[in-house]
Amino acid sequence: MISQDEADKALKDIDRTMGRTSRGLGYRAAAPHLMIWGVIWCLGYGLSFFSPDLGWHWLVLVGLGILGSTMAGIHYAPKRMAHNGPSTASYLLAVRYLASAALGVVFFTALFAILPPLNSYQVGSIFPLVVAALYGGIGIWSGQVKLGLTGLVVGLLTVFGYFMVPNGFELVLALGGGGALLLGGLWMRRW
Repeated sequence: MISQDEADKALKDIDRTMGRTSRGLGYRAAAPHLMIWGVIWCLGYGLSFFSPDLGWHWLVLVGLGILGSTMAGIHYAPKRMAHNGPSTASYLLAVRYLASAALGVVFFTALFAILPPLNSYQVGSIFPLVVAALYGGIGIWSGQVKLGLTGLVVGLLTVFGYFMVPNGFELVLALGGGGALLLGGLWMRRW
């Protein structure tokens, strides 16, 4: 027969294991998105640094990022053995990704309509600061410390680049911000 203390200890061990597993699965699902957007940031901000007059590249890159994130979401969504393909849950997740992207477009359109930025550095800093805040908040609320730390690093690099390296701001975001997302994704993937 098992004692009350042994039963309590076993339940605590199970609870800890479930928490680690849940965090790990969250990291594993987030990792490909961070890596996709890390590449997008490296390319986008790098092109902005080396070709400042080129602006349309962001539309193409963001479109590719949304498509890539949607495909990653379908791939990493729970699969059911229905017709050997992605389940209904996978497609619902894809719809959520696309709806989130549409929400982002509406949010930033409204933000820029109400508070128009004064220069390209301000525009270039708004996106990573919002992303940093979202990753930080999700990390705090979900207990995914790695995601929260990735958000913190992206936010700090953005502020650093804006104030300390104005002539190389896009390069700081390409290498630092994009690199932080890539490294964060690799770090989380290792789980």
